[in-house]
This record gives sequence, C-alpha cells and structure tokens, in this order.
Amino acid sequence: MSPPGSGEAKHVPPAQGRASRGPRDFLTILFKHRTRVSVIFLAAVLAAILWSFLLPPTYEATSSLMVKSSLNQEEAVNSEIRILSSRALIEKALATLKVETVYPDLARNPPSGMTPLQAAVPVFGKNLTVEGVRKSNVIEVSFRHKDPRVAARAVNLLVDDYKEKHLQVFGDPQSSLLERQLADYERKLMQSESLMEAFKRENRIFSPEEQRSLLLKRYQEEKLLAETTREEIRLARESLREQESAKTRADLNSLNARAAALTKRSGTLEKEIRSFDLLDNEYQKLKREVASNEEKYRTWLQRVEEARVSEEMNRKKTADIRVIQAADVPVKPITPNKGWNLLLGMLLGAVAGLGVAFLSESMSESFSTPGIAEKQLALPVLATIPHRD
Repeated sequence: MSPPGSGEAKHVPPAQGRASRGPRDFLTILFKHRTRVSVIFLAAVLAAILWSFLLPPTYEATSSLMVKSSLNQEEAVNSEIRILSSRALIEKALATLKVETVYPDLARNPPSGMTPLQAAVPVFGKNLTVEGVRKSNVIEVSFRHKDPRVAARAVNLLVDDYKEKHLQVFGDPQSSLLERQLADYERKLMQSESLMEAFKRENRIFSPEEQRSLLLKRYQEEKLLAETTREEIRLARESLREQESAKTRADLNSLNARAAALTKRSGTLEKEIRSFDLLDNEYQKLKREVASNEEKYRTWLQRVEEARVSEEMNRKKTADIRVIQAADVPVKPITPNKGWNLLLGMLLGAVAGLGVAFLSESMSESFSTPGIAEKQLALPVLATIPHRD
C-alpha cells in the first residue's frame, strides 16, 4: 500500500526492519510468552534440585605440609610434590587401606588383565590433588571419596608414607650399608665370645695365669720334696752300710716308697702342666680372635657414628618436612553444592526461558505491540483493536 500522493510503494530499508526494541517491548514479549518462560525456568530449577539430591555426596579431606629447605624453595616444593603423587606411594597407601575398602566395585570386578590394585591406582590418582600454595612453602594434599572417614585416613596415611619415602630418597645409603656391616661384625664378636666362654667352662679355665702359677708352684714343691727325700735315702744307705739295723732298714724302705710317690706325683704334675699349656694355647687363640673381632666392631661402630653425623648434616641441607595440619574427617561434602546448583539452575532456566521467548517472537508473523509494528514496517499505526484469548 502506498501513501497518498505517491505513484509507487516506498522500499523499507533493511536497517529500519531491524530497529532496536525498548525495555517496554522486552517486557511485553516476556508477558506474552510468560507461560513458556515459567515452565522452562521451573523445569531447570527442578532439574537442579533433583540433581543435587540424587547425586551421591563426595567428601574431601586435606592435609597441609610445610617444606623448609636451604636450597631453591620452588625446586624443593616441586620435588616433594612429585614424591607425594608418585605411584609407589599410592600403591602403598592402597595396600594398607585395602582396595575393597576404598573401591569395592573395582575389588569385585577389576578390568580384565589387571589386578584390583593396578586398577585402583589411576582412580586414586584422579581423586588425589597435591599442589603448592602460591608464594609459600606449603603443600596441600587433598583426597576425594564418598566416605569421609576413608578420605581422611587415606590422606594421613599417604603423608606418613611420604615422610618415610622422603628419608629414603634424601638419606645417605652409606649409613645403612655400614650398619649392615656393623651387624655382621657384632654377630662374629658375640659368636667368638660364646666359643671362648664355652671353652673355659668345659676345661675349667678361670684365670690361666694364676692356674699355671699354682701348677708350677706345686711342681716345684714336689720337686724339692723329691730332692730332700733322695738326700735322706743316701744318708740312710750310708748309715745302713756302717751299721745294719731293722730301724734303719725300715726307714730306708719308707723313704724309697715316699720317693716313688713323689716321682709319680711329679710326673702327673708335668703332664698336667703340658696339658694346661695346650689348653692355654687354644684359649689364647680364642682370646686373640675375640680381641680382633672386638677391634673390628669398634672400628665399624665409629664409622657408623661418623656416617650418621654426616647423614644428619646432609638432611639439614635438604628439605625438612613438617605437618602443619593433619587431615580431619570432613563434615560437609564438596559435591553436590546445593546452593550453587540451585543458583546455576535458576540462571540457566532464566537464560533458556528468555532465549525461547525471543526466538518464538522472532519467528512469529504477528506484532506484539504497536511500537514494534511501527519500527518493523516503518509506518505509523493509525489505530489498535484489543484482542483477548
């Protein structure tokens, strides 16, 4: 239709057909499509509520560690983070906790070709977070699990195993080698001492020097008595040659008997002395072996002490780990966050509702307000007729 006085219809520029709408037009569109907007909004909010209540809760336990090091702080923290998140520590923690306690589903039905422990390690690693706090020497270790007690125990156990692993990684292996060698020498020393004590008890050796001295004293006394007896026998024989008498004959016989007894006792003592010398030689050999083992033991003991001092000094140069806060059993779950989910549902519902309303309006062949008609057609509106559904 052309205005009066014109011979042809005016072409409406495309820019005029796309004229901007005012706040009143937006409100009119929302009011027109209020049912759709409300349904979509309520559906999104209801979905967020259902999601929050149906999703099983997940708890997170956190422990904080402080790393003190005389070396580069950032490098020290990064090194400790790598140790904390290592597969070896995770496997040790899972072996202690038991896979059936942490991940019962994996324990019952592990993937083919894998043990429950092998299958549980990557799952544990995904739920484990080890990160350094920015601009500090603090490391936070967190673990997420459906059971809050399992989450706290897993973190504390991982930290305890980590402290042992830290000593193994940064400790001096020389001290452990020396300690094993020291234990070997200590065993040899105790064995040689036992052999010497058994030899002493078996042969009744208590004080070899005194025992030998007593044997020699007895031998000398017997030897002196034998010489005295032989002198008395000589005198008795001379007396018997000068004058034969029964008494002199009896004295001579008695002296001969005593001399024979003394000779026999002297021979016995000589055998005892020779036997004791052999025993003493064996005892001195055992004694020297004990002394040698004791000297070696003391030498290695001193080396072990020196190695321990050196190791302690090296430890002071490396990172010192302190547990600031052990993991407590979490009370509130980290997911689902019901408040955040509700807010997100409301936001998504509002955006979706508005989007559907304006999409419906843009696809509609009618005009919601006279103002929109004027802007779209670039023609004045002469009259409006109210319409009720």
